[in-house]
Amino acid sequence: MYREIGSWMEEIRAFRSEMSRFHATVGGLSTRMDAFERRLEAVERVRERPSAEVDDYRGEVARLQQELHERDREALLADVEIGHLPEERGENVVHAVTVLAARLGVALDERDIVFAERVGAPPTPAGSPGAAPPWAPLAWSLSSEKVL
Repeated sequence: MYREIGSWMEEIRAFRSEMSRFHATVGGLSTRMDAFERRLEAVERVRERPSAEVDDYRGEVARLQQELHERDREALLADVEIGHLPEERGENVVHAVTVLAARLGVALDERDIVFAERVGAPPTPAGSPGAAPPWAPLAWSLSSEKVL
């Protein structure tokens, strides 16, 4: 019986030793798991920040697109198309537009005209009806309002 009790005592000691090692291993795993969770939280926080930056960039792009659209509309407001102006060989369309504006009583400088050209069908023989009308985008919509 002493032998049995001694054998049990030996098994209990071995069991306690294994439990102690198991406890140490679980403690190490717990420490590693805590460190892993902290790193994961840090990565998630960093991942959230670029999302906010991307949203800021998207807002800025939308604002710039709106501004570009508004500028395009303003530029269209400054365009003037003049009809029934006979086309002559070697004419200066900018000069023709400024002379026409002066005859209408509008002081229009050549610097107010971005560019001027005839648009539409190619020129027909001189003096025949149907010449392409001049088209002149003006530098300021106020100038086009005066001309109109």
